[in-house]
Amino acid sequence: MQESITYFELRGYQVFADLNEVVVDGEREKLTPKEMEVLLVLYQNMGSTVTRHTLLESVWGTRYANDLGLTQAISRLRQLFKDDHKRPLFIRTVPKKGYQLIEQSDEEQQVKKAGPAQMGQRGFVVSRRTLLLLMLLLTILLTILFLTKDVRIRIGRELAFLQS
Repeated sequence: MQESITYFELRGYQVFADLNEVVVDGEREKLTPKEMEVLLVLYQNMGSTVTRHTLLESVWGTRYANDLGLTQAISRLRQLFKDDHKRPLFIRTVPKKGYQLIEQSDEEQQVKKAGPAQMGQRGFVVSRRTLLLLMLLLTILLTILFLTKDVRIRIGRELAFLQS
């Protein structure tokens, strides 16, 4: 029989299993008991694929009619951990099999230990969307700057013409 887990940390998130809570950005977020059980089963098998069938039996027992509850629990956990199912950092879907809680790599652990001051370029990650937004903003600002400069030049010429 496995020992009951009441608290653990997962990539900087504090998980209080006995309270069904996860601390996210300093705020305690509530999970349903089933969501927490799914997380615990994945945590206890970190790095290994846990089949949907195993998760359903472990969490819902023999009385599950369909796996909609499991799908919703995984979706909620991904939402809570701000995890993208296309580029997962926490929960990986193994097609036609199940799910896997991704182990933290040695490099990630070193970055975590080093802290923000020592991260260097690897610690600074900008999403493609953010980069495009910054480029658009810069383009708009430069356009406004050139347009206002052009207007000032024309006004200056007209004032010089009127004064002569």
